[in-house]
Amino acid sequence: MYVAFAIVVGRYKKIFIIIMNKIYYLTYATHSERLFDLLKESANRNNINLNIIGFGEKWFGWKNRAQQILNHIKKLDNQQVICHIDGFDSIILGSDNELYEKFINNFKDKKIVFSTDNPSNFFVKYYKLKKFTLCNDIFISAGMYIGYNYYIQELLNKFINSNHSDDQHFFSLLCERDNNIGYDINNLLFYNYQYFENTNNYKYKDNRIVMNNNKPVVISAPGNVDIVNILNNFGYNSNNFKKINPLNYLIKNAKEDYKYLWKEILFIIVLIYVFYNLIKQWF
Repeated sequence: MYVAFAIVVGRYKKIFIIIMNKIYYLTYATHSERLFDLLKESANRNNINLNIIGFGEKWFGWKNRAQQILNHIKKLDNQQVICHIDGFDSIILGSDNELYEKFINNFKDKKIVFSTDNPSNFFVKYYKLKKFTLCNDIFISAGMYIGYNYYIQELLNKFINSNHSDDQHFFSLLCERDNNIGYDINNLLFYNYQYFENTNNYKYKDNRIVMNNNKPVVISAPGNVDIVNILNNFGYNSNNFKKINPLNYLIKNAKEDYKYLWKEILFIIVLIYVFYNLIKQWF
């Protein structure tokens, strides 16, 4: 449910529609990439006012993103319910009222709820474990979450003042000992589509995706995952999906991921070297 006000301005009677959502939606995006344009389109389709932070600015890392978000939400009421959506990876499928009611009614004892990852592929799971770690045997995702403003501010402050450089890793560690932090394991609110996702894991019903017998309101495909088939199913122009070449994406993130996987990379290099020399001897 939302309230819209029509304002007539000037002699040409221009009409501006102001949408008053129950939830304050925001995303951080410095530029247009992957699903960004389609996220904005999906927000318009569902009468959701999406607030964009950081557009046109230079990327300075996760702590800077956290600081920019913190500076922005400090201006809002402390009790405001806020939903952060990953700007490059997500589209909205449901209404503001649906997401609000699901959060309020199903997570009454939580001050923030994170989306979750459920990778079925061994290599994807191993990578996420090395980089992010687990919270109670669950992979949480910092790309999508919903919670109360005052508590989001508290978590962002803790991250900014910590020795950690990755917010998802930090929140995963914090989640283990903070009962105020919840996670959407049954996909009531969110769904993160994974690399090598088995299409039997979800189905379509009433123009929505169904996961675990629930209809997530926001779906995301973190990590440059291709979801063209899903986009086409919901009538989006997949040509507006600005997917990055996988090799370029890998190179782009290599510096950040190297510190988590340097032992594995070194092992692979040594293995290649050994096999190369064996092949030379044989032939």
